[in-house]
Order: sequence, then C-alpha cells, then structure tokens
Amino acid sequence: MACLLPRRQRHARPRHLRRRQFLRAGDQFLGPGGRLCLRTGRRLVPRLPLRCPQRRADPDIGSLSVSSLAQDINEAGQVAGYSRDADGVLRAFRYSGGMLQDLGLPPGARGSEGRALNAAGHVVGYVYYPDNRIVAFIHDGSSIRELGTLGGSRFSDAVAINASGLVVGSSVQQKAGVEHAFAWTASYGMVDLNARVKDLPKDVVLVAGLAVADDGAIVVRTNGGLGLLRPRK
Repeated sequence: MACLLPRRQRHARPRHLRRRQFLRAGDQFLGPGGRLCLRTGRRLVPRLPLRCPQRRADPDIGSLSVSSLAQDINEAGQVAGYSRDADGVLRAFRYSGGMLQDLGLPPGARGSEGRALNAAGHVVGYVYYPDNRIVAFIHDGSSIRELGTLGGSRFSDAVAINASGLVVGSSVQQKAGVEHAFAWTASYGMVDLNARVKDLPKDVVLVAGLAVADDGAIVVRTNGGLGLLRPRK
C-alpha cells in the first residue's frame, strides 16, 4: 500500500506549546494491538494490521472538521487525537466503536487537544483559552474535567495516563516560574513531583512527566536528561 503524507502545515496551537518540545506520535505510530495509524491531508486512517491473513483494509475513521491527527491508541483500538478546523482551532476527540466523538470544551475554552488515553478509553490532553491560558484535562468517557495547574499558574499539559487513572505531564510552578513535572489522581489532585521524590539531588529539576506505566513508574524529563521514577514499595 502506498503511503503519501502531506507537507507539514503551520500548526495553530497556542504559542506556549509551539516553543515546547514534547514526545509526539508523529505522522504514524504503532499501537499495542498491532494497528498502525497515520495522518493524511484530511483524514485520520488506521493502516493495515501488521498480522492480517486477508490483508483487509480498515475503514477511514473520519474527521470532525478539515483534518485530524492521531496521538495514541489502546488495546481495544480506541484512538485519541484532535481535529483542526478551517480557522486552525483544535478539538480533542476519541474514536471508539466506529464513532468519532468530540470531547467538548469547558465553558470559555477555545480549543483542545487529546494527547493520550488508557485502557478504559479515558483521554487526557489540554484545553486552551482566548487569553492564552492552557490547562490539562481528563475526559472520563462522559465529561471533561480540568486538572488545574501548579500554584495557580497559567499552564499545564497532560501527556499520559495509566490504567488506574494516574496522569502525568508538566505545569509552570507559579512561585518559581519554571516548568515542573506533575502527577495527578482523582484522590489527591495535582502534585509537583519535585516535592514528592525522596532524596532528589538539589541540582536536579523534574521538568515534565512523559510516560507512566500501569505499575506507577514514571518517565520524566529533567534539566539534565531523562529519568525513571519508581513507586516506593
């Protein structure tokens, strides 16, 4: 099967995120169920499964507007991502059971991006506002919920979620004015990982949570490279 990808278009996400580098799915990626997704000019298309005796093509799952981009896929074949309209506004979506669902927006928000989902289909990402505030969110399948920020700042972004609902990402720490890694749960809310890691060297800053395993282990970006945090027994 030929695969033609378009030239990269100017992305209309807020300026805060244009200047940041994140781990991204890119134009195509492999999900744990063996399904490969890619971006085309106007549609989001799961490609052929890697192991398919009849080499049956999967259907085009569509777009909410002009174009779509997949960010993550789970074992059940549910996909998280976003669509972009003609004005460059982003809207987070979940694809499940043949349906493409717009995840909606909190009151006053301008747009959103779905960045990851877990086995239950819960999607995390960020919403952004006309005043350039950016706030992490979780969608539990029925409603969207903002996760807040560290110290009431204007930026947070959720990039991963595990099976138990532990969310990781980054937020600007209000007092220090620098980006810190966070973890969020429904029980404890958002916490700064720099304040929770035992015996963290004084010159090390945990800048962003990048991935989280089902056992609670977290991959983080630090001011000196990458690190792995493991939960205490």
